[in-house]
Amino acid sequence: MIQELRRIWTAPLPWLLVLGPTALNGVLALFQRRYGPERYWSFVGQFWDKLGLAAVAALILTVCLSLTDRDRSCQTESLMLTTRLGRKHLFLRRLLACALCPFLLALLLSAGNFLCGLTLSGGLSIPENWAASYLGHTLLAGVGGSLLALAACGLCELFRSLPVAFLLTAVVLVFSTLAPDLKGEPLDLYILANGFFAKLIRGRALTGWASYSPPWGWEWCLWGPWHLCLTALCVGWAVRKRKERNQW
Repeated sequence: MIQELRRIWTAPLPWLLVLGPTALNGVLALFQRRYGPERYWSFVGQFWDKLGLAAVAALILTVCLSLTDRDRSCQTESLMLTTRLGRKHLFLRRLLACALCPFLLALLLSAGNFLCGLTLSGGLSIPENWAASYLGHTLLAGVGGSLLALAACGLCELFRSLPVAFLLTAVVLVFSTLAPDLKGEPLDLYILANGFFAKLIRGRALTGWASYSPPWGWEWCLWGPWHLCLTALCVGWAVRKRKERNQW
């Protein structure tokens, strides 16, 4: 797994996904401090709503899926299939690396955004309980990114196609992100908005038929196991297909 992580983080793209959104949010924070300083720290804390989500999604759709499909793209799959245990261990190591990578990215993004916001704050004091809420959002984003990465890699292995996994993950994530944040919406939109990783990565309060205070609340008793089961279904189905193809 260490080797796979090293392969990921020695590439320039993950670091661009750290520096780019952090720098862009810093520029927007400058305008916020100048024209609305009373909402400055609130703006900094909303990093995961757009830029953070985009960065984690980009990492999963490019780096993680590419790592899962590496044997087929490099035409070394036939060589790996000649080993009895290597193919199984390699698959599991790559799954673990793909799960850990978005979590590490979330921590780096969060630290970079906080340090950038602190540097540009111009002496504006941090509101009470802001740090605890920001840490909660960061942890939710990291866990959501890890679960989505596992699910996406499972789909990639299941269909043996990077484009199919890319399109399925991207479409579900886009529709989940664009679903309305309104209370009392229809059940189908409520499930779409909260059940497919976007809200989790955004570190947002779940929306629906109950009042809810971010980042924790009773609705996680439902949606937490739901996300775990959805991820386990994708990975378990991929493992079953590998066994049927005698690749386990």
